[in-house]
Order: sequence, then structure tokens, then C-alpha cells
Amino acid sequence: MKKQILILSLLSLVVLVQFAVPLQMIRSQEQILKKGVSYRFLTQPFDPSDPFQGRYVWLSIQNTGIPCDVEEIKKLERHQTIYAHLSTTNGFAYFSGWSLEKPDHGDYFKTKIRYLRTYRTNSIELVFPFNEFYMNEEKAPQAEKVARTNQGTTNCWATIRFLNGKGALENVYINGAPIETQLQKTSHSPSKNNIIEIHEL
Repeated sequence: MKKQILILSLLSLVVLVQFAVPLQMIRSQEQILKKGVSYRFLTQPFDPSDPFQGRYVWLSIQNTGIPCDVEEIKKLERHQTIYAHLSTTNGFAYFSGWSLEKPDHGDYFKTKIRYLRTYRTNSIELVFPFNEFYMNEEKAPQAEKVARTNQGTTNCWATIRFLNGKGALENVYINGAPIETQLQKTSHSPSKNNIIEIHEL
């Protein structure tokens, strides 16, 4: 009997942990989106070979590396944790430096080194996990159409908010407008076969 009670207690604990971890992640994301500082990162919003997979728009964020010299690279290792310092130029974000300790001021992103580039240019390439933008699956056909229409445009960016070293992807803009706005424009333009209907979230 005691053994059964112990097993049930352990199973209950496992279930609680499985629910607690995602809930904590959701709360953390909400806090970042509410209180974090917003940065605009230039992006190519879609992979030409497969712009839409499932419910996610795939992004190719630019300026996710940190230029450095050879002596700096010698001090670092792949997968090492560092603090990447955030800066802006012409309204868009980039990483201006790094440190092994948390900065005393300014915004930063705590991440790991993806790899160290030493060919042609020297840079620290970062793990930057913001290449998926969730969208309601009902909007997938419209999003794919907008994706293919805007292939190669240079007026695209993603807004990412940062708070205490953590980040959260907020929105994606195409030609200066949120992707949702682009979908609405598409829905209001009748095609030869049908009119696309947009369902609001």
C-alpha cells in the first residue's frame, strides 16, 4: 500500500513539473513582451525553398554576429556562454560587443556562441533563437502568398524585446507594415478564383 502511494505521489509530482515548466516559460515571455526594450532587427522573412512550415513563419535575422579581432577569438570557445551587448544604428539593432560577465548598464542578450568565424572576417556568431514567428494556421495560405510576393524585399524587420538578458519575438514587418496588415490587404484583393477570408485571432 505504501509503495502504491509513493508511486502515485511520484507520478503526480512528474505531472506537476510537466505543467509548471511551460507555464513559467509563458509567464516569462509575457513579462519580456510587456516590460522589455524593443529592438528592430533586419530580416529576410522567408526561406525561398519553403517559406511556411506548419504554423511558423521562418525568419533569417541579420546582424547576429559580433565583429572582433583574432586575440578576442582566442579567449573563447564554441558553445561558451557570453553576454552580447545591444546597440542600434539607423534605427536597427546590432551587437556591438560582448563580455563574460553581466553588464552593469545597457541592454544585453545572454546566449551561447554558435561558432567562431575566422575566414575573411573575424566574428563571434551567436545562438539567436528567434527564427520562428507563430501564426494562426488558418492564415497559413495567406501568409504563404504574401511570402512569395515579397521575396527579396529589403524593407523587412522583426521586433524583439529584451529584458534581463532574455528576449522574445514580438512581431514581423514586411515593407514597413505588420504581417497581419499585409494579410488583410491580400484578403481585400479578389483573385480570379476566389476571395480570401481573414479570421482574426
